[in-house]
Order: sequence, then C-alpha cells, then structure tokens
Amino acid sequence: MQLGQPTTEVISAITRAIFSKSAVACHYESLSCGLVKGQIVPHAVFSDGLRWYVRAFDRKNKSFKSYTLTRFIKIELVNSPLKSTESVELDINWNLFCELELIPHPKLVYPKAIELDYRMNSGSMKLKVRAVFVSFLLKAWNIDYQSNSNCINLNKTLYLSNYDSVKEYIELRNN
Repeated sequence: MQLGQPTTEVISAITRAIFSKSAVACHYESLSCGLVKGQIVPHAVFSDGLRWYVRAFDRKNKSFKSYTLTRFIKIELVNSPLKSTESVELDINWNLFCELELIPHPKLVYPKAIELDYRMNSGSMKLKVRAVFVSFLLKAWNIDYQSNSNCINLNKTLYLSNYDSVKEYIELRNN
C-alpha cells in the first residue's frame, strides 16, 4: 500500500519557494494541533521511503521544522524576501550528519538473511544521514533501538547498535 502523494500544487509552490529563496503562506493540518495557518521558508524536500517532507523555517515559531507534504491544505508563494535568520545555513540539525550502525536484530535466529538483504559487511552496515533524518529513518525502516523484550518481533529485523552516540537525534522529528 502506498500513502497519498503530495499534489502538484503543493510540490510546485514548495519548489518555486526553494529556488527563489522565498516563503509560502499555507494552511497545514498538524497531527498535534489541527489546522495551522502561517508562513514557512522551505529549503529542502526529502523522503523516508513512505512519505515526502519539506524542511523549512517556520516564521510563526521562529524555528526549523519538517512538514509532511500531503498535509498542506492551501499553499501559495508569497513575495517575501528571505531573512538572514531563515537561511539553511542556520538549520543546525539539517547540516549536521551522524552515522548509524545497523545490525541484524540480536534476537533473530537467522541473522544472515538480513545481512544479505542489506548487503552488510561483517554483520553490520553504516549509514551517514542528516541528524534531522534519524527518527524518520528509524520509523520508516522499523529499526529497533531499545529492545527490552525477550520475544522476537519479526517486524523488527534491524537494530541500531550505536544508540548511545545518536540518541540525541532520535527526537528531532519535528525540529
């Protein structure tokens, strides 16, 4: 099953804003607070494999956030110049990279199958990703990072073996 795709109107407005370094006025349906109206200054579009997102500066909250593209209800380009505080260079969590070390889940009886699926070398694989992308990747790939259970959940075939070095980035999903 594939989730809904963003509309042409949304993609068009976002990409025009990115290339012209300007803002969009939008109505956005937030999971945490319902309909939100405001202006954002987008600088990148990315996917976690399930959904498409835009990374942008939120003028109302004066912070950088990630937005799900399918949740925009209304969007239009505004002729508003980029302020120095809205520049992609100041988006610390976008510009910071970290390395994830993934291994077959320790509770799997036959880990070799997962090693082959992901073309792991010596039983692990390393991914260099943007800090803001860590939580998206963990969720989309269904990666376990806090295994406390004694039962095997076959939906969790990967395990984050370097949790301690990246744990501060796991909660960055909306920041």
